[in-house]
Amino acid sequence: MVLRQFANCLDVAFKLLFRGGKSLVIMMMFPIAGVAIVIAVAGDNVFHLQTATKSVAFLLMCTCIWGGLFNSVQVVVKQRTVLQADLAAGLYPVAFTLANAIVQFLLCAFQSAVLCLCFPGIALVYGARPPSGGALIGGPGGVYWEYYITFLLLFYASDALGMVVSTLMKSAETATSATPYILIVELVFCGMLFELKGVLNKISYGMISRWGMEALGTTSDLNCLPLKDPSEQDENSSSGGATGGSAQASAAPTDAAADPSALAAGKPKLPDDLSYCPSGMKDEMLDGGGFKYSDDYLYNDWHIAKAWIILGCSALALFVIADLLVHRFKNTNNLGRE
Repeated sequence: MVLRQFANCLDVAFKLLFRGGKSLVIMMMFPIAGVAIVIAVAGDNVFHLQTATKSVAFLLMCTCIWGGLFNSVQVVVKQRTVLQADLAAGLYPVAFTLANAIVQFLLCAFQSAVLCLCFPGIALVYGARPPSGGALIGGPGGVYWEYYITFLLLFYASDALGMVVSTLMKSAETATSATPYILIVELVFCGMLFELKGVLNKISYGMISRWGMEALGTTSDLNCLPLKDPSEQDENSSSGGATGGSAQASAAPTDAAADPSALAAGKPKLPDDLSYCPSGMKDEMLDGGGFKYSDDYLYNDWHIAKAWIILGCSALALFVIADLLVHRFKNTNNLGRE
């Protein structure tokens, strides 16, 4: 009985998706628009400087969350009246939820593949490419597989969140209008726009965006990218040496001799394991070349594995919550008019 109901729900879910009209077009356009925007704003310094790479990662994360929410935020609410009647007639809620979860997964998988087209686009326009290998997946295509998995998990976790919102709203218009507010909260707590401390930092652990940025930052080798262009630093130092170089040279030994502990304290606190950094970067890091580290935002191998696990578990938990919320429709006396 449950399997037959699941097959029927799966068939209906596919038909509703492909008959979506404008909604389906928008779903397909989300990753395409994301690719176009990322390529337009990436610039020559992407994958070379930390700031430019963070900006691209932030845009990719926004595309995934916004697209995932839009995929499913109207799935339940549009079928509310029919679903309540079917549940009253004996439909198992889990058959409906599981069927829609599978359809949404396939949609997210397609959107993630389209979003990956931004990397050949960036390489074509700017000549910039991601790291040669992934943090966990080796080989020539490992870095692209890592990006794809992160995109898929971000899309799917956001999709599951949209499903929960869809079960809570009573009209499609209300569900759609609530989506931007959810996106704003996700972006604020991702850790890229503002420095989060104390309670706010703890809250960010429950955000999809936080773990998406962790995974994208790890794959992009953010820890090992300089904040400023080394060539610009060399030009500034050479121009400064012509005017005030002698004064600085005479003052530096005096300051170092006066308080050597101040110089040591000024260097960034580095992790014990620097093995994941490319060769040639370790010396610059140890010299305090403008790098900033913290326990919360250290993009190493373990962070991407942890981020993937948390995103996957979040998607599963949110679909379970959506299923539990669908159960309550079964007890509605006046169908569709509560």
